[in-house]
Amino acid sequence: MIGIRVGLGLRSDGQSAPSTHTITISSSDGRGLAEGCFWSPASPVSVNHGSNQNVELTAIEQEGWYIESLLMDGVSVPEATSMPYFNWTFINVVADHTVVVTFGNGM
Repeated sequence: MIGIRVGLGLRSDGQSAPSTHTITISSSDGRGLAEGCFWSPASPVSVNHGSNQNVELTAIEQEGWYIESLLMDGVSVPEATSMPYFNWTFINVVADHTVVVTFGNGM
């Protein structure tokens, strides 16, 4: 019976699942983006329950910018470190997510 309820958009406790979730992208210093650094889509982004959502982080390498650190839902993503670009797809979104990026400049 629980499997049927979940399949109908109900949580295991019988409550309706939210129809949308929020992915929030922010900088670690809370100041927003530095010149030469971008993210897409604009934050916050609303995602339909069960849908996929792509997130792109871009630092203009020619101006010395790079991704210094990246946290997704509080977990470090070391493969993004020192990269000028990082692309991630949240698959089957069923909860809110946070992305916190620190951009650095080597110039």
